[in-house]
Amino acid sequence: FELEQGFSRRITLYGRVPIVAASLDLAAGSKVSTTDVGDAHLGFITQPWLDGPHSLAFSMDLKTPTGVEWPSGVGGPSNTESFLTGTGVTNLSFYTHGKLVFVERVELGMDLGYVHKFPAIVGYVEQVDGFGNGVLDPGDELCVTGRIVGQVHPRVALGVDAQVRKVGEAEIGVSGGESMSPLRFTGGTWVDAKVHVSVEPTDHWGLEVWVARDVIGSDTRTF
Repeated sequence: FELEQGFSRRITLYGRVPIVAASLDLAAGSKVSTTDVGDAHLGFITQPWLDGPHSLAFSMDLKTPTGVEWPSGVGGPSNTESFLTGTGVTNLSFYTHGKLVFVERVELGMDLGYVHKFPAIVGYVEQVDGFGNGVLDPGDELCVTGRIVGQVHPRVALGVDAQVRKVGEAEIGVSGGESMSPLRFTGGTWVDAKVHVSVEPTDHWGLEVWVARDVIGSDTRTF
């Protein structure tokens, strides 16, 4: 669910709460399923200059750890009764967005962002040499996204995106934070590509369908 509110002509506030539904049929005939909220996002977008076809905007996004991060069930992975829907980690992101429009039908855009991920004690990292859960330092992230969008019909647009992400190496340790150890293969550079089609049947609502693929690397981390 997403809610946007125009605070002024130049500032838009938003809130976003994902609903996660997942299920898995196990070999023994039982089933693990979860339907719950994910990590909520709060933020704003500001566009200082409104005149002209081109635009420049800035945004800030706060991801809060509202999703489920504590696995239910006891006795190991075979007795897990639910999926995780959250990361347990708070992220603070800053982005710059640029857009150039040509002949009123072709749009070139670029986003440059930095994501700071705060270390946190999370439910899915267990401290084996003591009591309680371990601490996770996910590592910060720098991302650059480029896109081209063409209007193929007055209410239909086709676009292609490419994103490059430079992710810092994650670390885990005991809850006191005195000793942290790096997680191998968690840092690196990833390149993703996406093709999307958006349709706006009316002036009040629209539909977007997209397909994405990992071109270089494959980042499967939940955080």
